[in-house]
Amino acid sequence: MHIAVDKGGSAVIAGTGIKVKQLVSFRRAWGWTPEQIQENLPQLSLGQIYAAFAYYHDHQAALDAELDADHREAEQLAAQHAPDPALIKRLREASKRT
Repeated sequence: MHIAVDKGGSAVIAGTGIKVKQLVSFRRAWGWTPEQIQENLPQLSLGQIYAAFAYYHDHQAALDAELDADHREAEQLAAQHAPDPALIKRLREASKRT
């Protein structure tokens, strides 16, 4: 069996700790095929990668909800830790003077 559920409830490729939703993200973000994913994660077999996508399709609604929540959380963190626009402007102006 290629897919397991970790202690946190996330589907992972058994024995790797790599989450199914990570592979889905690679496909969404960069359009990677399973073969391209394997090129970038050579520790995975194509069987493991295809099993991850099969798992995703069987649990798509739940995983899409997790991915959406992850995306919202990342956006919130980015907004909270964004640099001060006024400071950036002052630094740019200062760098032009030197």
